[in-house]
Amino acid sequence: MKWQPQKMIWWYWALIDAMIANPECTKKELAAQFKVSEVCIHLITTSDVFNAYLAERRAGNSRMLDEAIRLKLQQTADKVLATIQTVIEKKKDSIPLSDLTSLADKTLERLGYGVKGSGVVVNATGNTQVVVPVSIQDLEAARKALRNSEMQKAIPQERPQYATGDLELTANDI
Repeated sequence: MKWQPQKMIWWYWALIDAMIANPECTKKELAAQFKVSEVCIHLITTSDVFNAYLAERRAGNSRMLDEAIRLKLQQTADKVLATIQTVIEKKKDSIPLSDLTSLADKTLERLGYGVKGSGVVVNATGNTQVVVPVSIQDLEAARKALRNSEMQKAIPQERPQYATGDLELTANDI
């Protein structure tokens, strides 16, 4: 049976600090830093009590890091949402209603409101649907082409020429 420390002493905590601060540091380098033998470092770092405290410290560091990342993500999301609100306030009359509706639907959905999908889609017609990702530029070009096409349909054709003259309407014509 090999020797294991039964309790932590002050420099074991310093060893844990050094290992966390410099994870790439070898046991040989740690031994030189603490002026002890490599065997001593090995015996201490393989002990149950040391590894329990090391795991506890690493978990604490992970929790602090997770919290810091979560805070930064929340701050970023807050800034993005504030910017979106500012843009909507400044350009509310020029933003298409369909874009505002889409934004409102997505916002409500992410807040847990709105229409819930059934979860299962059954294609009873047998037709295959293909979903293709489209860039914003391609979508705008397609919208412009569609508007031009609709405008062409809306432009009145030449009016037929009717003979001018006196027309008499009877009650049957009306």
